Amino acid sequence: MIHCLIRDPQEALSSTNDEPQSVEIKKIKAHHSPNHKKNSNQINSSIPTPKVVQAGFPSPSRDYEEAPLSIDHYTNLSGPSVYMVRAQGNSMQGAGIYSGSLLVVDKAIDPKVGDIVIAYVYGGFTVKRFDGITGGYVFLRAENTHFNNLKAPVNDCEIWGVVTHSLNHMR
Repeated sequence: MIHCLIRDPQEALSSTNDEPQSVEIKKIKAHHSPNHKKNSNQINSSIPTPKVVQAGFPSPSRDYEEAPLSIDHYTNLSGPSVYMVRAQGNSMQGAGIYSGSLLVVDKAIDPKVGDIVIAYVYGGFTVKRFDGITGGYVFLRAENTHFNNLKAPVNDCEIWGVVTHSLNHMR
């Protein structure tokens, strides 16, 4: 088990690091401002808002209803140990994490082999796949063959949190 002992995350973020994949750490609360306006291109319709959409053939069935969807509930964003970070760089694109992806990270989850984690290593943050600890070294794997994997002494690497979700722009 690895615990994060970072005393000042802002200091860690400002350090120089040659590692091409970095993260910007922020605690984000979802809310709507009173000035929030609907898109003027929205069309009023009697068609209900879908809760599930088919990725294959459209389903004509309307008799199956799910509870309303909430991104806060789905990602547990309101949890005290949950943060949202922005990825920068392309070392994890094989895992669906691209430069600009928003990552939901839970600091309370103990990392397991195969988890994608935010690690504090060599003075900076990085996002990588956790490949375990062997012989006093932490192994972190990039998901892009153009980037090197990391092997760091246990004393020089701390797992800050486990990535539970990745959100990407589609436009």
